[in-house]
Amino acid sequence: MTFEDYKKERYALEEKLARDISQLKIKYAKENQKYQIGDVLKRKSGDAIKVDKVKYGCPFGNYEPQAHYYGVLLTKKGEPRKDKARMCIAQFEVI
Repeated sequence: MTFEDYKKERYALEEKLARDISQLKIKYAKENQKYQIGDVLKRKSGDAIKVDKVKYGCPFGNYEPQAHYYGVLLTKKGEPRKDKARMCIAQFEVI
C-alpha cells in the first residue's frame, strides 16, 4: 500500500463515518420530534407559526439533534399574516 492509497482509503472511511453520523442524528431527531405538520407553535417572543415543513439538525454544533419547524407567521387571531412572512422555530424554542 502506498501513502496515496492510504489517504484515499482513509478519506473514504471518513466520508462514510460522516454520513452514518448524519443519519444517526436525523433518526434521533425524528424519534424525539414532538410536533407535526399542521400544528400551531409559539415561542417565547410571542411569534406563532402553523407548521408546514420539518427539517432536522443540531442548532449549535454537537448538541442534541432536534426538529426545526417551518411555517407561515400567524397574527394574534391565529390567521396567516398578509405579507405571508415565514419563520423557523427550533424544538427547544417552543413554549
